[in-house]
Amino acid sequence: MRAAILIGILAGAIACTPASGNEPGSPADLKTDLEDYLKAQFTYVIDLQGFYIVSSDEPPLHASPESVSAEEAAIYAADIFAAMLDQNNDGRIDRPRLLESLRKHLVFGIGYERTLEKHEEYVERNLDRYMMSMKTDIWDLQLDFEKFEIEPGEALNSSTWRPPGTGALREEAYHTITEAMRYYNSAWSFDRGSKLHTWMAADRKRGLYDTEEQNIEEDGQYDDATAVNELIHQVWIFDQAGAADQLTANQKRILKLIRRSGLDLNVNGRRDGRRLYKIYECARGNCAIRRAQP
Repeated sequence: MRAAILIGILAGAIACTPASGNEPGSPADLKTDLEDYLKAQFTYVIDLQGFYIVSSDEPPLHASPESVSAEEAAIYAADIFAAMLDQNNDGRIDRPRLLESLRKHLVFGIGYERTLEKHEEYVERNLDRYMMSMKTDIWDLQLDFEKFEIEPGEALNSSTWRPPGTGALREEAYHTITEAMRYYNSAWSFDRGSKLHTWMAADRKRGLYDTEEQNIEEDGQYDDATAVNELIHQVWIFDQAGAADQLTANQKRILKLIRRSGLDLNVNGRRDGRRLYKIYECARGNCAIRRAQP
């Protein structure tokens, strides 16, 4: 599971080191305002109507095409979120309540794992946001992605399943959307006893869906809430690929909730979402607004 699930507030004071390209600072020296902090710490700050997508200047290490820059990765992420929030591409937000939840509770960070982890801790403890992340030194980034494809007869039977050639960015973006849903829609609880957890657990008990392989890979740290969020993302992919009929009965129940909640989001191909966001390029807290390049 690439996306982390919010499990609690970290204890203790957290020292923070800025992303590559900015000077170090201590929490006492940093402004508590979220936007000021992000602009002081990251090279690229994208403001999607109050929801922030931020990136260090570290170039992705596993990208297709190979010459993707940090700025290109940040813009690509912003375009994915813009497409999710504006499905008819008319330049207006289709889901204002979802956007409001993203604003209030989440930030999306892009960069190397060791760079992001310090900011994840600081933002959660001091700025009351949870930072979802795209770790560009260890995960694949596919900017030439066109559409999800699934083989006929292929089953969704493991939390480790991924379609080939899609990269991690769409996955992490969709995880961020479903995390935002949890804050205002009780049907999207991942906890034991929830409908989503019950449906996953029933398939697991019948041997139709496995989470143990991933739990072993993650040294016993793969919890059920994370597994539920992963399964939701996988069901969404099957639907987007036109393979919903290959899902189990319980997975189809999850898909019904996805559709009823308006989260059957189409992100195939590439859209230019710059009408919805502003991009800032920052150095040591000094930022200049710039146009996004599609």
